[in-house]
Amino acid sequence: MRGERRQQQRRDAPGASSTVLTVVVARRGGWRTRPQYNRWTDAAGADLVVRARVRQTGVDRGRGALRTNQGAVGTVVELRKSRLAVQFDGQADVQYLWPHLVTLLQAPETSS
Repeated sequence: MRGERRQQQRRDAPGASSTVLTVVVARRGGWRTRPQYNRWTDAAGADLVVRARVRQTGVDRGRGALRTNQGAVGTVVELRKSRLAVQFDGQADVQYLWPHLVTLLQAPETSS
């Protein structure tokens, strides 16, 4: 258990001998209290799901985001291990992009 030890003096009554107490103060923190990590979030922190409409906002050739698609709008087709499969409007092929290089425009409608 993580914590820190503090020693405090406590006087029970006037004229009584002082007693030294050791108090263990547990600090909250650690991996159990951190918020759940979601790798499928866009550049602004919005959740990405399949069939969501996105716009490419970043350019990183090494990560699949080409300059020719800068500002292009497309649909998320699939969520892979670490990348999104996005089919841009007017293109037949699918591009694989890192989630932080796109921005969510419209989430898909849920049918209930």
